[in-house]
Amino acid sequence: MPRIDAHQHYWRYHPQHYPWIDERMRVLRQDFDP
Repeated sequence: MPRIDAHQHYWRYHPQHYPWIDERMRVLRQDFDP
């Protein structure tokens, strides 16, 4: 039987906490809330 991984990740983006997120990953430069 196939399995579905249905977990979700929520976070608040703060540039000083995530300096590794550069311009190439700009889609991540936002909050992800429910």
